[in-house]
Amino acid sequence: MTKITEMSSPGTSYSDLYISDFAKKMLKTQLFIGTYQEKRFVESLNSYRDVVIVNRDEVNFINNLITVKRRIKNEDQNESLWIGITNTEIIGAPAGCALWVTLPIDVFGTYWFEVKSVDFRGNEVKLRLKVIREIKKETVNNLNDQLETDIKLDLLQSLKKFYEKYITWENIQATVKFLSLLIATILLGSVNSLKFLAEYLIKLLYAMSEVIRSSTPIVLKCVDLLWKTIYGFMALIVVLFTNKPHRPSPGNQNYYFGESRRLIPLEYNRPYRSRSSVIIEPVE
Repeated sequence: MTKITEMSSPGTSYSDLYISDFAKKMLKTQLFIGTYQEKRFVESLNSYRDVVIVNRDEVNFINNLITVKRRIKNEDQNESLWIGITNTEIIGAPAGCALWVTLPIDVFGTYWFEVKSVDFRGNEVKLRLKVIREIKKETVNNLNDQLETDIKLDLLQSLKKFYEKYITWENIQATVKFLSLLIATILLGSVNSLKFLAEYLIKLLYAMSEVIRSSTPIVLKCVDLLWKTIYGFMALIVVLFTNKPHRPSPGNQNYYFGESRRLIPLEYNRPYRSRSSVIIEPVE
């Protein structure tokens, strides 16, 4: 475990010490496979750095690198700080997770590396790596082939255990019985459901027919009453606005005042007179 006092120096803040200690705890003594493939010039440092591409199978190590880089960015507000850890999110960076370091070797290739420390120097954060040994291409291919073979063997072993444990004659019989009972239950349930639904529909239709038969006369009477009411109201309006009261001429009839003090015409029988001067009388 790295002590905080190792980073003590004039002008170093507690935040810088915390970040340094955190980075060393996460990355120091980590072993990984990486490919030293090129040298690149870093303008902000005005210097060259060796680029090591971390093998994509080193998932845990890559996650630790990303975590450390994110923590440094969050804690340190210096925009000119160069962090020697890049990924595909940075434009112009190599494909994959890359470490920008200074190596004691000049031969490109694939190696086993060990993280010795994490150096915070001015405007740069750089991992100090130790080369353990070189991995030949044949060795890498053999490792990949061995890994694939191991995966296949593990899969076959798991299938064999599953077959021996679960694919037995007793389990097959129990499965067949269970499926038979399940299918029979589904069929019987479907038949009973259809029967119940048919009976319910028949009763519903019968009840609806009874309601319609009983309510038809009432509805007809209500409609007839409504029609007569509307017709009578309209006829009353027509009579009120079209008919005028008839006034008899006073020269043809005589009137007298009745009990209600209204003029009532007097009726009387006039004798029949012929237009001629001859009067016709009946023979006795």
